[in-house]
Amino acid sequence: MSDFPILYTTQAVNEDGIEGHAYIPNGLEVAVSSPLKAVPGSNPEQLIGLALSTCLNATLEAIEKEHGQTHQSKVVTTVKMSRDRFGYQFFLMLGSRFRKWMLKRQHGGSRLRKRVVPLPSSLGHQLT
Repeated sequence: MSDFPILYTTQAVNEDGIEGHAYIPNGLEVAVSSPLKAVPGSNPEQLIGLALSTCLNATLEAIEKEHGQTHQSKVVTTVKMSRDRFGYQFFLMLGSRFRKWMLKRQHGGSRLRKRVVPLPSSLGHQLT
């Protein structure tokens, strides 16, 4: 256990697999489906994108608040799935838009670089 106190804990449950429902006990329930089939429901890639966008934008919002600024940031997450010889690969791209004062203050006015980092093929192989 860490030296830091746990501030929040949640559980997510999926008993149905790729087509069915996933849920938070006593909370949210979501219909889930494969991104490769025309079946109603959200797919795991969409849910990962929502989680990452929300987490990063919450961080940017805290920075804005810390500096007395109104919340104006926007985060867009793109999740791409590809197949390779071992299985699937997933590519995550996060883009953000925020006020220029944040760039100047945090990065000396430098431009942020776009970076694509694929997950290792070994992870994709485990998901097949």
